[in-house]
Amino acid sequence: MDWELGVDRQLTEEARKTIDGLPQTLRAVAVLEFTHSMTAGQLVASNRRHELRGGGDVSHIYSPYSYDDSSGDPPLSAVVWNRGMTKEPREDLTYRCETEPEAALAEFRGWAGLLDDGDDLEEFELSHGSLTGTAKECVVYGLVVDSWNLADLRKLLDDPEVRTVNLTHVAFDLG
Repeated sequence: MDWELGVDRQLTEEARKTIDGLPQTLRAVAVLEFTHSMTAGQLVASNRRHELRGGGDVSHIYSPYSYDDSSGDPPLSAVVWNRGMTKEPREDLTYRCETEPEAALAEFRGWAGLLDDGDDLEEFELSHGSLTGTAKECVVYGLVVDSWNLADLRKLLDDPEVRTVNLTHVAFDLG
């Protein structure tokens, strides 16, 4: 799948204004959209540049929501994976801070490999083919982050690989 949204300066500026208008100490749940799909290796390099640490508060978007109203096909949900989504983490995978995208992708691919055509995924607006295709594609389209500091999210808007940051929830950190 050739997926590249590219830079949208207006969208980035709107996100910047929204974040700047809020106290920078707020914690946020946000969706980071990349300008282009990234391999796990590219995301690891980005994490190292920004000194980001993976963990339970980061979910990887392996397939964006898609809907083509001209085709008549039903919409497909985004495929989002977090290492906490399996009951037992795989012992053969090492989760190490900024290199977590590699382990998370391996875990997602392992789970998708357990699926078969008989699994009923329509209730989730997913299909067996789309999930296995997504697992084979091995790219990340964005991140869903939970409880990140607004100031840290604001810095990511300066990265040419980050298209925008969509805030979905903000709150004071009362802890």
